[in-house]
Amino acid sequence: MTKNQLRKQLGLLALAFAILLAWALTEFYWFGRPSFVANHGTLIAIGFAVYGAHVLQRRGKFIDDLRTWWNEITKAKSQVLTLGDTDKTTQKEFNEAFYSLSNAMDSLRLIFSNI
Repeated sequence: MTKNQLRKQLGLLALAFAILLAWALTEFYWFGRPSFVANHGTLIAIGFAVYGAHVLQRRGKFIDDLRTWWNEITKAKSQVLTLGDTDKTTQKEFNEAFYSLSNAMDSLRLIFSNI
């Protein structure tokens, strides 16, 4: 989950909370009775908390995946730079560098396809 998606999800959560609060206050002041929201406030609060935790867990997983990918791409870059610095490279060294670079690129595709 990117930063913009996180902001959008949390903004929608805040909007839903504001609408529910306005509904509860309107029902209480205009009709003079406890509202549906007041009677089921604990359940509604738990629902908001669960959804907020879900959104933040998705963001945390995304950040962890990016960190893992960054370590892989750094390792692959080091192998490619080492390969470029040597005068004579073997096919095995080239294949290892190519495999690590390919693996890092595939990991990046997986991370961003799940967004």
